[in-house]
Amino acid sequence: MNILDLFRSKAKPKRLESFSGRGTVLISFIRGVTNPTTRMSPEQMLDFLHTYLKTQTSIIEKHSGVVLTSVGDSIVAFWNDSDNQSNSAELAFQAAQAMLSDVDTSLKYRVVLGTGNMAGEYFGPIKQYQVVGEAMHIAEQLSQFHLFPPAIPKEILLTENTRAQFKSFTIDASNVGSLPNSLQVFSYAAG
Repeated sequence: MNILDLFRSKAKPKRLESFSGRGTVLISFIRGVTNPTTRMSPEQMLDFLHTYLKTQTSIIEKHSGVVLTSVGDSIVAFWNDSDNQSNSAELAFQAAQAMLSDVDTSLKYRVVLGTGNMAGEYFGPIKQYQVVGEAMHIAEQLSQFHLFPPAIPKEILLTENTRAQFKSFTIDASNVGSLPNSLQVFSYAAG
């Protein structure tokens, strides 16, 4: 069951356990202020987002990820190594590839992956599940990373610490700069 189905059915989602350890955060979004979605009516936009979010959430879940939230066209998900998953970075990268292979080719997409220490639990005034820590911070920085000239239509941005976690495969990615904390940033052309 995805987020939209949970919202519609008012069913109680599975309660996530608190955790602390290493993991990977994924943030995906449609790039560009002047993308075709800005010319859609509100009803068309809701239809587009319903289909897009349902499909993308399903892909994340098939790759053992947990969707934290979606706002507009942006999705935030995570994988943590303490869930006995084989490799959170590999699973998140494979999900990102699948997500980008399933999108409208007239739009520009970016998926970013941040790997590092993190913790998750329910907290705050509305007891919402939150993930905090190095992995989230890196993913947030990558989501605001600007490439000049403009990036390719479907790309995955990741840092050297995510790429270093890949054990069962390698990727051909271009070094495109660094974050303020000196982590090297790589761009992978998807699809």
